[in-house]
Amino acid sequence: MAKLIKEESEAGRLHIESPLMGESLVDKALLKHTEAVEYFRMHPDINIIKIGGQSIIDRGRTAILPILDVLVQAKEQLKIILMTGGGTRARHVYNIGVDLGMPTGVLSKLGDKVSWQNAEMLSVLLSKHGGVKIGHGDNLEQLTMFCRLGYLPITYRIPPYGFFEHPAEIGSIPPHRTDCGAFLLAENIGARSLIFLKSDRSVR
Repeated sequence: MAKLIKEESEAGRLHIESPLMGESLVDKALLKHTEAVEYFRMHPDINIIKIGGQSIIDRGRTAILPILDVLVQAKEQLKIILMTGGGTRARHVYNIGVDLGMPTGVLSKLGDKVSWQNAEMLSVLLSKHGGVKIGHGDNLEQLTMFCRLGYLPITYRIPPYGFFEHPAEIGSIPPHRTDCGAFLLAENIGARSLIFLKSDRSVR
């Protein structure tokens, strides 16, 4: 430790022995060497089902309840995480936010609240079957516990960039919304499958 402090005082930088020591983390040649041959899969037996906000949830009980009946039966044999979209109400709040000149990061936070509301409703409807709403934080690290105890985790899925959302290339609507969030979660936990549950809008 004393040696490290001495090196810091003489060179103005503290070095820790590492293959990345002193390297630029935007160097494309370097980044190629960080690609893993095979990534560790945290939850290879979990199936993620993202329920569309506009095409399913916004249509009310006639669309939602039959689907939930099937999912309750499926959870007895499969490990499932439900995710919710924002739907029409998210589009409405985006419209208001755009009219007020809100930046992309603020719009992302506003849309996230609508997806949260939909997750809340599903958790209430599924409460007697083990439905439990979980957030973006530590709850996701407890998926093993939830699944082994027979719960049905439900989460809202705009990626939690919030104010740090990437600026949109065109306009100001957040480019990373609930479909993107579902994919990112499935990718990072190594899920068995990702299913987007939507309906043909022509039947509405």
